[in-house]
Amino acid sequence: GNHSHAHPYFLNTPEKDRKAVFVQDVQNAQKLFEDNLGIQPVVFAYTYGAFDQMMEESLREMGFIAAAAQNSGVFCESSNVYAVPRFPMAGSYASQHDFIEKVKMKAMRIQYAETVSHLLGGTNPPILILQTDEDQLNIAALQIFVQGGKGEIKSLGAGKIEISALAPLNRRRTLYTLTARARDGGHWLWFSHLWVRPEINE
Repeated sequence: GNHSHAHPYFLNTPEKDRKAVFVQDVQNAQKLFEDNLGIQPVVFAYTYGAFDQMMEESLREMGFIAAAAQNSGVFCESSNVYAVPRFPMAGSYASQHDFIEKVKMKAMRIQYAETVSHLLGGTNPPILILQTDEDQLNIAALQIFVQGGKGEIKSLGAGKIEISALAPLNRRRTLYTLTARARDGGHWLWFSHLWVRPEINE
């Protein structure tokens, strides 16, 4: 797959220049693949797992069929193929026990109830409004984890929930992660959303 040519922090590029810089970089990598291997990949992995809607749309325009993000989670039929989640399996996360547990995970069927970016702008801590599948999970059993802090879940009725951190996010990358057991009790369900503050150095 294509993972860019220069491997930059694309989200640190000024917004007015970001698309041109991103497209040119990806095309540079595609040309090197073609020149050296005789192929052009059709899947992409975002550098540092960070992306915005423009990058996603640009990949569609360039003919890519899918892209991998870096937020943990499980892919399912309702997932966005240009933001495929994945679990880390390296370092302290690479035990056999962890692998077995992650293989057993199931996707939490959740839809964004409102258009949302991964870029943190405006309200901090940010709020996510999500639509859950009440046939799949019990909202009262949901747990939220926020990297570097704590979070809260509010039920808005009809399967809709609001989630947010309890304090402003002060890291470059922060995950909101939801877990719960399925109503049948057989599997753990998992969903996460990545927030990025590009002005903070990693």
